[in-house]
Amino acid sequence: FKEKFPADVTERNGQLYLDMKSAITKQIKDIYPHIEIKYSEVCTLKDHNFHSYRRNKTENRNWNILRKE
Repeated sequence: FKEKFPADVTERNGQLYLDMKSAITKQIKDIYPHIEIKYSEVCTLKDHNFHSYRRNKTENRNWNILRKE
């Protein structure tokens, strides 16, 4: 990740951390430069309305829908 996303990777206590929000936003904007991106503050780990592999190792997945307005 360090080579591909140098501005989005930080190192703390000998471990690398990737800012996924920033890295993914850049990837999407490279393909669709004029896109408007809206973010949700919902945490799938804490909100039991959503599936979460981190919470219970489920194989179920959440779906995202993109729509053109």
